[in-house]
Amino acid sequence: MIKIDFVPSSMKQPTEKQLSLLDRASEMDLRYDYFPVNISLNMRGFEKEEFPCTPALDFTFCILLAVEKLSRGDAGRISFTENDLSIDLVPDDAEVTLKRSWDPEVATCSFGDLIAASREFCGDVINFIAHKYPRFRENPFFSKLKEMQAELSSD
Repeated sequence: MIKIDFVPSSMKQPTEKQLSLLDRASEMDLRYDYFPVNISLNMRGFEKEEFPCTPALDFTFCILLAVEKLSRGDAGRISFTENDLSIDLVPDDAEVTLKRSWDPEVATCSFGDLIAASREFCGDVINFIAHKYPRFRENPFFSKLKEMQAELSSD
């Protein structure tokens, strides 16, 4: 069992300048400077983790990239913009082992459960932002995330 979630009401409103640039902001600006939100990770094997004020699009991108690597049989990593913490995802047949850089405890889940949780979380984040800030849909990074999400959904 794995659950990745975010608290929509915790998302910080972009500045007026950021909003005016939303359709043409760079991928890096969107990943690191927009939409900080409280994220949680709950998984059998360790306590629920809370990650306050985490850049939502960077975390989403890291999850999509990590799961893409896992689907090829490679290890993936979720890194945090605001600190040196990371979560390594290591494939082991049909299972995935999660190793957190700050805790020796590891947890495992099925690859299918990770795909389902990632699909749900990433879709929720992308759709929430696109609904609340429609100009985000005009940004090329929105299309990139949607393509990565579609690939995840086809696995």
